[in-house]
Order: sequence, then C-alpha cells, then structure tokens
Amino acid sequence: MKNLFLLLAIFISLLIPSFGQTSAKWNLSKMLQLQEKNRKIAEQSIPKTVLVRSLFGTGRDAQGAGSGGIISPDGYILTCSHVVGSAKFIEVEFSDRTVLPAKQLGYNERNDYCLLKVEAPKPLPFFEMGNSDEIQVGDWVMALGHPGGANIDRKASCSLGRVTELHFKLPAQSFQRYYGNAIKSDTPIFSGNSGGPLVDMDGKLIGINAAILIQNEDSFSIPIGEVREVLPILKEGKVLTGYRMNEYPSALVKRLPSSRNGFLGVRSESVPEQMKSVLEISGGAYIREVLEGSPASEAGLQLHDVILQIDAKAIRDPYHLSETIRSYKPFTQALFKVMRQGEVLSLQVRLGRQ
Repeated sequence: MKNLFLLLAIFISLLIPSFGQTSAKWNLSKMLQLQEKNRKIAEQSIPKTVLVRSLFGTGRDAQGAGSGGIISPDGYILTCSHVVGSAKFIEVEFSDRTVLPAKQLGYNERNDYCLLKVEAPKPLPFFEMGNSDEIQVGDWVMALGHPGGANIDRKASCSLGRVTELHFKLPAQSFQRYYGNAIKSDTPIFSGNSGGPLVDMDGKLIGINAAILIQNEDSFSIPIGEVREVLPILKEGKVLTGYRMNEYPSALVKRLPSSRNGFLGVRSESVPEQMKSVLEISGGAYIREVLEGSPASEAGLQLHDVILQIDAKAIRDPYHLSETIRSYKPFTQALFKVMRQGEVLSLQVRLGRQ
C-alpha cells in the first residue's frame, strides 16, 4: 500500500510541471496573438491620425497643437473643440509629413468636439466608426495622437489600456466644458493627444480623446455615438449649444436633424437603488407621470412602470431614455420592455413628434 501511494505521488509530481509548462505556453501564445493584433491596429491607425496645429495670433504662446482622426476619404476630420478654439488659421499634418490647411466646420464648444475639412489631392485613409454603445468595462482600447505636440511627435504614437468606467460625468467648469457621457480608461494620454482617436480592438473609432486627470492617471474620451448623431449638421457648419450637467446628450432640439425628434410623453426619474435591488435590475427609467393623450398613454404605459429596453437597447437612466426617444423619427414604431409590479411586459409604442 505504501509503495502504491509512493508511485502515485511520483506520478502526480511528474504531471504538475507538465501542466505548468502547457499553461505557460498557452498564456505566451495568447499574449503574442494580442501583441500582433495591437501591432496591426497601430500600423493601420497611424496613417489615419493627424497632427492639428492652430494659430490664434502672433508669438509663440499664440500657437496650439493637438490631434485628430480622419473619418472620410474626402477629408473630414474629427478633433476636440478646445484644440482649435477661435484659431485664425488651422493646418493638418499627416503621417507622411504632408501639410494641408483645414477649415473649421460645425462644433460643440461645451461638449468639446469639432469637425474639420481639408481638400486632399487624393482619397485619404480613414477610420471606420464603431459602436460606442457596445463597449464594456474591461475592454482593451488604443489611444492615438501626438502627446508630445508638434515639436516632438511629428508622427502619431499609440498607447494601450482598458476601459474602466462608462457614462462618466466629468465637469470641467474652469474651461466651461462638460463631458456627460465619457469613456473612462487607464490608457496613458497627454495634452497633445486631445482630439485624437480612441479605437477598439477591431481598429474602429469609438471615441475622441478629450481630457485627463493627471493625479489619477485617468483618461476620458467622448463616445463616437454622441458625435455621430449630429454629424450631418456639423457638416453644415452648425454651432451647437451642447448640454449641461443634469441634461441628457440630446437635450436641445437644435442639436438634432429636423427629421429626428421623436416624442413619448412621460416624465421619468432614476430608479431608486433599493428598488433596483428588489427588482434585480441595474438601470432603467422610472415613470413618474404619463401625459394625457401622449403616445405613451395610448400604448398603455403607466405610472410607476420602469422602462428597461427600447428595441433591445438597454435604457440606463431617464437621460438616456430621452436621448434614445429623440433619436427616433416621429411616428416610428418601437418595442418597449417594461417592468410593472415585478413582471416584464412588451409594449408596441408609436412615437409622436415633439
């Protein structure tokens, strides 16, 4: 019996290093795959990233620099509003050292994004837009730009990190800016990265790098979904008022194309934390009032209902509910998932016009 136990112990001891080596090889293989993927994303993204120089007057202090991302082959470029501000002259330098003058089109100074346009002699490489609503905490992201500014980083560089929080609210009161739906990550960026692209692991544009908190080494990016919503009117050169604290991103009608301005007809608030715990839900919009004769009333929505989803899109809070409703064209049919007294119901709602 002792010999049997001895043989068994020797057999197990021989197996353990083997398992350990296999696991190590597997982990190394995965790391090398991630490394190769990152290399390809950087290689493809750097030519789509530009250096933006702004001239505000005369003298050294009257010049500024930041970054931008090309979003179309005909020369549309997204950057931060604070990169160009009230510049008298703007120029863009590409990764091949080509320099072109840029025209500032529409912008939103409060929420810090801006659309530029260059007249390029040939089609430009550009970022495909991703879906910033689909990213999750823990996802890997890559930030690109010119962190050292115009004199150091003539060619774009990249840094890698992970998303640490979504829908982050960051007031920058001293600069009169507000980021109410920011992607927070631990991706290292610096002042010259402002306006540069944030991409996912498919190399798709999911955000515009906008702000940093140096003491915490946190980075904040504007989600591309917020900008894509108003891209048509930015191209028209419209100046957007933007939204403040406690407003949802589509709060102002003038921010939206006239063809999109759906109306539901409820007043809602955040779901109380205790109710979330009891109902086992993480978000939603709690209905405090249903307006008489509204689309919500006609569809059967009731006081104290919690709106969870619209067309399979999870609703985070009342601000997100309003944003989502306004993104629909009037008289569109939408499928709502609603929790009523602990039960989940499906309701078809025909939205109205605001």
